[in-house]
Amino acid sequence: MRTILMIDTGRVVMRQAAQAFAAAGDRVHILAREAFALPRVQVHGVNLLDAEAVRTLAADLGTRDILILGVPPMAEDGPIGTNHDTDAMLEELVYMGQGIAGTVEACLPVMQGGMKRIACITERESSISRAREEEGMARHMAMAGLNLMGRELFNRLRPEGFTFRWYAAEEGAPRSAAAYILAQLAWHPDEPPCHNDEDRLVMRDGWLREIPW
Repeated sequence: MRTILMIDTGRVVMRQAAQAFAAAGDRVHILAREAFALPRVQVHGVNLLDAEAVRTLAADLGTRDILILGVPPMAEDGPIGTNHDTDAMLEELVYMGQGIAGTVEACLPVMQGGMKRIACITERESSISRAREEEGMARHMAMAGLNLMGRELFNRLRPEGFTFRWYAAEEGAPRSAAAYILAQLAWHPDEPPCHNDEDRLVMRDGWLREIPW
């Protein structure tokens, strides 16, 4: 039985993943701005900027196997390139950046004895080269920032045995977020790092297509 902590993204794909883990017998906890009901999953309403509350919760949950990140819901701020409420956008970005970074740091000590896997449920809009939507500048910036955070965490933590999964959700994909996050991605032990997804940070969709950063 694994213990999994997820940051709420407000998206169906995240909650489907939580349900899939729970159905497999895993203990699943979700951190959300406001608690909500989800069968077989424990949802904790917490402000990610409350560092003490996050540290206390991380310690109370005990050994963690998988930490799953994602961008929380954000206020829609219109098309990219239009006039934005910069104060509101900055507030959202600070919440995402500092809140998620603080959550990661709080969880690292309790992940040392577990599976040591950090994952992200995101979407191809986080890619600066593959974005198709024009709405939500703050959301785009936050997802791109989470990608950068992932790369920094990979460089820092891969030598300690941590593994990483970045999943770009697409409707109708044959492989779910839960399945991808649990997958073994070293196809052949002797493959060079450029072909071994355990030794590089790769973003893939449910068809296992690599999404350029």
